[in-house]
Amino acid sequence: MPVYLGQRTDSGLNPSKKNNEDSVGNDLNRGLFVVADGVGGAELGEYASSLVVSLIKQYIAAAKPNYQDRKNAIVNAIKVANNEIAQRMSRDGKQIGTTVTALLIGPGKYFIAHVGDSRAYLIRNEKIVLLTKDHSKVQQMADGGVITQEEARKHPMRNYITRWVGIGSELEVDPYEGEFKESDIVLLCSDGLWEPVSDLEILEVIRNNDNPQDACNQMIDLANHYGGPDNISAVIAKSSPTAIQFKPSRRKKTVNIKQLLVPAIVIVILTIFIILLINIFIPKIAGIFNKPKLKEIVFNIYENSGPMEGVTIKNSTSFNKNLNKVIIKNNQNDNITTSYIGDIVFFIKKDYDTIKYEIPDNITRDTTIIVNMEKTPVVIKPQLDTTSYIKPVREKPYTSVDLILSGFDNKGKPTEICGAQIWIDGQYIDKQVTSTKKGTTIPNLKLGTYKIAFKKNGNIIAYKNVTVDGSKSDQRYDANAYNFAPGK
Repeated sequence: MPVYLGQRTDSGLNPSKKNNEDSVGNDLNRGLFVVADGVGGAELGEYASSLVVSLIKQYIAAAKPNYQDRKNAIVNAIKVANNEIAQRMSRDGKQIGTTVTALLIGPGKYFIAHVGDSRAYLIRNEKIVLLTKDHSKVQQMADGGVITQEEARKHPMRNYITRWVGIGSELEVDPYEGEFKESDIVLLCSDGLWEPVSDLEILEVIRNNDNPQDACNQMIDLANHYGGPDNISAVIAKSSPTAIQFKPSRRKKTVNIKQLLVPAIVIVILTIFIILLINIFIPKIAGIFNKPKLKEIVFNIYENSGPMEGVTIKNSTSFNKNLNKVIIKNNQNDNITTSYIGDIVFFIKKDYDTIKYEIPDNITRDTTIIVNMEKTPVVIKPQLDTTSYIKPVREKPYTSVDLILSGFDNKGKPTEICGAQIWIDGQYIDKQVTSTKKGTTIPNLKLGTYKIAFKKNGNIIAYKNVTVDGSKSDQRYDANAYNFAPGK
């Protein structure tokens, strides 16, 4: 079966991981695709991941050209890499290892050899399915019902793997096999992609990009948009009628050009006729029987960082002429504003960047628009179905900010917060709220949600759950923004 390839690896945005320890590789003619994520830091992790990828490619090239021998070659190469890495770790006294997820595509089927927490996904019939199972501490906790799979993505122990290449002589390689059908897509990726980017977001990117290379690029850009906390790798194998064949022909065939000329002319004429039929006649006929009924769109806004302050919509030739009203609602179903046809501009709080987006010509009453703003997606739903991604003007949010806490209300008057001790997530930070309007600065606070309490005489007099989202270099909260509550 023909296979089309896309692959990319990126170091991410984490300053502590500038050296890319991920490795990717492929042998398209033999149906091989590999992702590995090195462990050990700097050159050690890079050595381990590149070694296992290189050995798998060597063993595949040396194997007999049949599916079963190539499967065995992949597993043998992983075990040889395991022994070499374990010997170096014993000799150098340093922790070295790598994950590996290798895919072999044969005639109508696939084989996966898997160790660690890199992953393989199957995209079929516009659905995404995880094929592999992570060898990690959080996966064991999820299997035991201690945490959910979604909680596992953010758990503090999510980077603790329980099996890796280099662990020693008893390495077990997990095999997975299944059908590889026409239009199937298999994605291999490191945890630098699947941790920050959800499975549904991965599915939407792949659905919206016919070219696998474009899909890889957009997924890695999205992971970096979410902070790029780790090295990021993605490899896509997609069945395609125009791609390179899995197994090249060994015998050349001669072709008589004259014999093909007449059928080729007939095919060209039929193709032109079909294109004209689809683009001219069918839409006109359909328009007679299917008159548009959409008169207004209601945007239901689900967004954690505050209400949307304004929106207008650009006129489009495919809009129903009667569509002249757009109702904006928040998640409490309160009307925020009503707007008419014009240019669409989203203003999310006054301190955020402005996002500009022109609604596509093919918008329908079933269109969903997802705005990825900082780390929290803003989902705007007339109803549900197809999706479009919109990137903010500033693609990379700040990774830490200065949090400024003021004891003055919005009228400039001091409140009882002034002079209170500041506690963050139950820890006293040895700071007090100053009695000046300038406020108290807590520098270099990493992104996340914190419970900030204000204490006097050992009692909590006020608290505030603050989300540091990296939308700007500093975030300020005045006393009128605090939720007052009796001390507990």
